[in-house]
Amino acid sequence: MDLIYITTHLNTHEKCVKYLEEKRWDGIPTCPYCESKKSSPKGNRHTCLSCTNSYSVTVGTVFEDSNLPLYKWFMAIALILSAKKGISSLQLARDLSVNKNTAWLMQMKIRKAMQEESNELLNGIVEADETFVGGKVSGQYPSRKKAPRPEGGTEHLQPILGMVQRQGKVITKVIDGTTRDVIMPILKSTITPKSILVTDGSHAYFPAKQYFKSHYVMSRSSKIFKRGIYHKNTIEGFFSQLKRAIIGQYHKLGVRHLQLYADEVCYKYNHRHSPDKGYSHLMNKLLKIN
Repeated sequence: MDLIYITTHLNTHEKCVKYLEEKRWDGIPTCPYCESKKSSPKGNRHTCLSCTNSYSVTVGTVFEDSNLPLYKWFMAIALILSAKKGISSLQLARDLSVNKNTAWLMQMKIRKAMQEESNELLNGIVEADETFVGGKVSGQYPSRKKAPRPEGGTEHLQPILGMVQRQGKVITKVIDGTTRDVIMPILKSTITPKSILVTDGSHAYFPAKQYFKSHYVMSRSSKIFKRGIYHKNTIEGFFSQLKRAIIGQYHKLGVRHLQLYADEVCYKYNHRHSPDKGYSHLMNKLLKIN
């Protein structure tokens, strides 16, 4: 699904409704209140012959009670998925001819649907690492000569833990700290014990050999960046994409919504080989979210 298809085949509200009915109900209207398939159509709505409730295909979805035409929602999804480094709410507002608050709200609802909850754990060779998001603290360093460097230099930054399966999907978690008490429980609940874990030399990962098949350490201090087929290039490449999205497009965002922004980048990465970049999968999730 791309902009050309939307503007050509889904350029009216009626066409969008028919598309959603086929997508959600396989073309057979189903009452969202009693799940009866017996109904009487009236325009874009249906009256259930069992419970007498009136309903449309958008009931119980993010499209319900929205004043925007459905084709603008479809275009927003296409624009967001096609922008590898993300798209700002201001740019989306200009592209859709809506105000920035409406564009931001649309983005957040779409990002919520991009959160992938799967019982399938990462397996095989799994790379794990942390990155830090944030900028300099204003007025912290009055001069370069007197600049006191904080211990570790990351106290004012927000850490994100990333885990990526080689040739597979990536998962990120916004975390409160980079200690082993924070990181190890996440690793154990996200990665299978039969996996081979590849990390840096942080003390947080030292207990990993007790829970996983193998643990390979890439040490920057010893200038060891690769051990045969084991390296951290995959997760570092993903973090580069995440930071380009934050720095290049979003510029400024709060910790409260950081996980949703990270989930968006994860979704695009995990569906990078899909012919439609995950459009159909995302539409299915949007039709099931209140």
